[in-house]
Amino acid sequence: MVLLAVVAVAVVAVAVALAVGGGGGGGKGGGGKSTAAARQIRLLAATAPGPDPFTPSVADDSLPTDVPTPTAGASPGGELGAPAVAGSTPGLYGGHRGVSSCGVSRLTKLLTADPVKAKAFAGVVGIDASAIPSYLHGLTPVLLRADTRVTDYGYRGSSAVAFPAVFERGTAILAGPHGLPRLRCPGGNPLQPPPATDGPETFTGSAWSSFRAADVIAVAPASHQLTQFVIYDPDHGTWFIRPVGTTGAQDRPRSAPATPAPTATRTTRTAAPTTSSSPSVSPSTSPPTTPASSAS
Repeated sequence: MVLLAVVAVAVVAVAVALAVGGGGGGGKGGGGKSTAAARQIRLLAATAPGPDPFTPSVADDSLPTDVPTPTAGASPGGELGAPAVAGSTPGLYGGHRGVSSCGVSRLTKLLTADPVKAKAFAGVVGIDASAIPSYLHGLTPVLLRADTRVTDYGYRGSSAVAFPAVFERGTAILAGPHGLPRLRCPGGNPLQPPPATDGPETFTGSAWSSFRAADVIAVAPASHQLTQFVIYDPDHGTWFIRPVGTTGAQDRPRSAPATPAPTATRTTRTAAPTTSSSPSVSPSTSPPTTPASSAS
């Protein structure tokens, strides 16, 4: 049994709304009111490149897709479309000590080799194309430990095209200095926070066996710029620190955070997106608490 320890604060379980069939369509003779089209949210399995990837996959590591999600502090999710967890939360992200989940140098070469593609990428993240290398090397490779909602950007017709998505836990990403997911490594796509839920929604794509809309989270920016991430390794039941903008060489071990969390059985790493053998971990309903040091 592995003790998963993360900071617990109040959670409001917000299920991402499924598309609803409205009564009284505007058919002939009915005079009924029209219903708004449901927003489509793409489901992307951990190793899938996704639609219109910017690059071939540069993902170099993965977590088991059947490990329990962390018990993490969350707040109501109307603004981000799902319960929001601060990017500074210890254990929000997983990984393996000394191993980068994303080939940042390869990614840099792939994106900068095509000036048109580089311009489209830079436009999403708000930088000049010439700043792509420094931007990417300022991000941190980590692995998602919960199904996570984002705005993904594919590359189509020389332009970046946005679409809302949910990434399966175990997906390799690059996180920004405030803890936000900023790039999806299996497709090289830039990321932004998800849109607010303002109407009916439906999921497209193939759902993995453990997927539940109520378990999806979003990541909210940390209140301060981070200097390091506190990362959990579910394969070994250990914790380590990864300084922001590093890829594993400077990782160092640390003890588990003080706040206890449920136990779970260790599982074997696998890239299969549809296996689920571990019990689910229910969201915490403990009173809000403030970590002593959210980035240490």
